[in-house]
Amino acid sequence: MIEHPSVKHIPELCPVVETIRALGSESKLMVIRHLSVKGMGFNELLRAADLNSKTLSHTLKSLESDGIVERAVISTRPFKVRYTLTAKGEDIGPVLDTMGTWGEKWLHTADAPELIAK
Repeated sequence: MIEHPSVKHIPELCPVVETIRALGSESKLMVIRHLSVKGMGFNELLRAADLNSKTLSHTLKSLESDGIVERAVISTRPFKVRYTLTAKGEDIGPVLDTMGTWGEKWLHTADAPELIAK
């Protein structure tokens, strides 16, 4: 097995593992993907990401506390907020692009049902 130079021997310090821990949920990846196109309000993001409100709320709070998403109050009457990616969040774009390329290559083949079912 070829060892990647960024992979440390101590699991807690492995940047790949830490990235998966930070971004590993499907809801986080969905929100980041939609916000990479444009900033959105809660209800707009709720429809686009097809999540329930509790999951979206939890996901946004988590991404905000990690410094990936920024929440800005646009107006108080009616109350309106807008979520956007921070610079840290925008840097995830190339990672998602690479994951998409891998998925297109390997998940849309005759082996796809076996890979997805695991």
